[in-house]
Amino acid sequence: MERYFESDTNIIFIFGCQRSGTTALCQLFGKSPFITEYNEYYIPVFDQLCYIKSHNILKKEINNVFTPYVVVKPIMHNHEINDFYFRYNPKIFIWLYRNYNDTVNSIINGGPHLQNCIKLQLPIHLKILSRTNEDFKNISFKDFDEFSPNYFLLYWLIENGIFLMNYKKIKNLYVVCYDDLVKNEKVINTLFQQIYLPMTKGILGFYKKSKSDKISYKYNKKLIELADIVTTKLILMSEKI
Repeated sequence: MERYFESDTNIIFIFGCQRSGTTALCQLFGKSPFITEYNEYYIPVFDQLCYIKSHNILKKEINNVFTPYVVVKPIMHNHEINDFYFRYNPKIFIWLYRNYNDTVNSIINGGPHLQNCIKLQLPIHLKILSRTNEDFKNISFKDFDEFSPNYFLLYWLIENGIFLMNYKKIKNLYVVCYDDLVKNEKVINTLFQQIYLPMTKGILGFYKKSKSDKISYKYNKKLIELADIVTTKLILMSEKI
């Protein structure tokens, strides 16, 4: 594998568990006239399952842009974050996370296409995580009803657990909480300061406050214990911003 992709364009990568606000954050960056945005809705780069079709296609797209920055959000590749880091040498690498109960609510309300993508992804990623994490070796997705709150909480745990397993090799990493983005525009300002770009029209005020109507689900005790551990680690990392 080639070490770095050489380009005059600086790359921003956004990763995170699905329904953590990664698409919205990508769109926020795309509001800047200095940044070209590639999210999963861009058909030339992403397939129907939200996988990047090939690195060659993505690299060709990046080489053809005229902006100094590109933001890319490859949501189905969380288990390959180290591969993406070493291939592209991004200017900044963002891991976005969200409260697990909010994420579960969003997935349950996200429709069958999203849920079937997760059904495809979950067993593959659980196998990857359980190889090195003792806490997950005796956990099976088959122990929980398909598309239940526990099923999606396990998915949240796996995606964030894989990140925590791999992040130490990544430089220029920013761990960001979705709630902090919505409530505190200083976080957005900090991210733009890191790439030396101004806050232009459409960026401030991008997130609109809305009334919460989320359900507080009852989860498996073991999953809750693991979720609290993962949450604490993510909070400690995000407080560095």
